[in-house]
Amino acid sequence: MCRFANSSLGILNGLRIGLGGEDIKNEMLMLLHIFNGTDTPMYVARMDTHELLYTNRALDELIGTGHVGGKCYEVLQDRNSPCDFCTNDHLNNVGDIYTWEFYHPRGRWYRCTDKAIEWIDGSIVRLEIATDITDVKENELYLKEALSIITRGI
Repeated sequence: MCRFANSSLGILNGLRIGLGGEDIKNEMLMLLHIFNGTDTPMYVARMDTHELLYTNRALDELIGTGHVGGKCYEVLQDRNSPCDFCTNDHLNNVGDIYTWEFYHPRGRWYRCTDKAIEWIDGSIVRLEIATDITDVKENELYLKEALSIITRGI
């Protein structure tokens, strides 16, 4: 049997089954398998209310389960209000993409790719995919320090 996060089942339960509806549901199941099969954290949030609509397995493993419905800034950043670095202002139309790097206080660097997508209810929401780039950042720092030592010695 397939393991899905509660948020995934909620998405599927919201679909109406009609002519071709089973095909849509099967496509959604395939996408959820892909999203939950990756080690890259991702989530979907409403841009107007910051409500989390979906979290994948990789993100659930970092923050725990049961956060769908919570505010992204509370759940992901432990804040009481929207983040001053929120990317919603960069995502005005479906298809808009904004990529940025972020150091999380938990000690990891992430390259975040945010995209405005149309949700199943027709609203525009933010999909964020956060790739851990901590090793890359640590290597960059090492190379900068090594270059500094070499140039001082010349």
